[in-house]
Amino acid sequence: MRGTAPPRPPHLSLPRGRRRFAASGTIIMSNASASAGMGIARMGRRPRKMWLGGIAYFAPREEAILLGHISFGVSDLARTTAFYDATMMALGYARIFTGPGSVAYGLPGTENDKLRLFLKPNPVTPPGPGFHLAFLAPNRDAVDRFQEAALRFGGVDQGTPGLRPHYGPDYYAAFVLDPDGYKLEAKHPPPEL
Repeated sequence: MRGTAPPRPPHLSLPRGRRRFAASGTIIMSNASASAGMGIARMGRRPRKMWLGGIAYFAPREEAILLGHISFGVSDLARTTAFYDATMMALGYARIFTGPGSVAYGLPGTENDKLRLFLKPNPVTPPGPGFHLAFLAPNRDAVDRFQEAALRFGGVDQGTPGLRPHYGPDYYAAFVLDPDGYKLEAKHPPPEL
């Protein structure tokens, strides 16, 4: 007895040039919406084949951006704003919003905040070991400037700028605690997209 063919995957129903793959390898949008900047970052030129449970899948060509932004509470907004203005500027980011009780940072000239800080009336308790925020740096000099700015504005050294071969052969990073004790990292190179 002959079995029936499995249903055709949804990403194969579009013409070849209009396929966009998510992390699962399924279609998520057409070329038009992807090129309009709908939250998809290009990972490479061609998908590569991977095997899951004896079935061949193509590794994703596109990667959905995981986080829209992150926010957390701070105990002293003026002190924290001075710290983040200096450290974010060292990495090429800018304060893009200032409001009553909060500030936000992102790419200069945009309104898309990636980091928002809120004044909290209660004592601030940062997450424990294992948690940190890693900011992408355009080059190694930016990592060095980030560390210098952090220490100048009340940060605490948690790892001087340098190569971290246990993370990768070209992984250059620095680690600090911000004035409230949140652990931060500046890293270069950014991931390949």
